[in-house]
Amino acid sequence: MKGNQAIINGLILEHDKNPIKEKIDKHSPEYILHVIMHEYWKEWRYLLSNCETPYIIQRGLGVYQLQYGKARKYMYRLIARLRMLRDKYPEEHMDKETYKGRMYTYFEKELRVTWKQVDHLKKEINLRNANWRQKKINKYGDKAIL
Repeated sequence: MKGNQAIINGLILEHDKNPIKEKIDKHSPEYILHVIMHEYWKEWRYLLSNCETPYIIQRGLGVYQLQYGKARKYMYRLIARLRMLRDKYPEEHMDKETYKGRMYTYFEKELRVTWKQVDHLKKEINLRNANWRQKKINKYGDKAIL
């Protein structure tokens, strides 16, 4: 969902099928909808950073796929940050109690998850290319220009 969240929430509140018409306890319908959307996007961010597949399924919104090029660039940036932490802070990055150690473990986790997602996408791309080659060979024979 893209756009100004206040405008989207206003449209939702004005809709006929909106189940939240009046205050619940002391909270206004706007506040309740804001909390619902905030929790929804917290779950979205969690799936982005912890999902092992590059597909994120959101009920009511559809399926989103991570882009291969952007995920690879993010992976390269993570590797650069990990190397920088290892070079600049050789002792602190191993200690999980320090700030640099927590940063290092966070970047390491992000790299593992992104690596799995990119690996999944790469396998799909290779499979699509193999299917395309086979289709061309079946259609034009062995003289197909690939």
